[in-house]
Amino acid sequence: MSQYLLIIKAEWLMFLQEIKYYWINTVFYSITTLLLFLGIFYTFQQSDPTPDAIMSLLIGVLLWHVRTGALSYLTMAFEDEAKMGTLEQIMMSRGKITEIFLIKAFITVIFTSIKCLVFFVICAYIFGVAEHIFSYGLMWLAIAAIGVIGIIGFIGLGFGLAGLTLIYKRTQSLPGVLSYVFLFFSGTVVTIEALPPLIQHFAHILPITWTISVLRKIVVNHESIATIIAQKDTMYMIMANVGALIFGIIAFNVLVNKAKAMGKVGHY
Repeated sequence: MSQYLLIIKAEWLMFLQEIKYYWINTVFYSITTLLLFLGIFYTFQQSDPTPDAIMSLLIGVLLWHVRTGALSYLTMAFEDEAKMGTLEQIMMSRGKITEIFLIKAFITVIFTSIKCLVFFVICAYIFGVAEHIFSYGLMWLAIAAIGVIGIIGFIGLGFGLAGLTLIYKRTQSLPGVLSYVFLFFSGTVVTIEALPPLIQHFAHILPITWTISVLRKIVVNHESIATIIAQKDTMYMIMANVGALIFGIIAFNVLVNKAKAMGKVGHY
């Protein structure tokens, strides 16, 4: 337990130091992200300009950013550790490598979530729905729970991509491609019904699709928590994200063993 607490402390301090010493990069990255959000919101909110629809779009895109951040982080973290030659040391430590990087990923999620909360408030004021935030009351707890469940699935996918990184070394383009697939083909910015039939079938395979479906039922349809829990979409959401986590970790362990057999863990 003490080892994991040290990892949490080290990761937290690392993020704070990065903000302190590389604040210019942090500021301009944040501005770039905010401009991306504003562009997406301005483009897609015109199809349904009601406050509830705008809130659903805001929440969906920000949750997408947090989730894909976790996905990208795991890929880059393994690549960076391999470059620095510290990956083998981590593998030889007493802690399990999956548990160590799981902690690292959740610290990243916390930092990204804090930034996204700031972006959320800014965008809500710009699009005139800031006062609408308080109308959801305790339903924000349900929205937060949905966000956590969705992150679980993305972390699983991140582990799968991290395993590929051990073998193919440079895979940073994969999270980028997947992130935009998840944005445009999951119902986040365009409803599933508006997509071509073939893409609709593909969309229902994605864990994020069921997460967005449940989110819209709360934010747009104002359905109660009891009603949401009893629906099949909620069950599919949990099954899809837990399944993605399990599949990703299994794939990661298989790929780690393969990388060891090929002698690629210690070489970049």
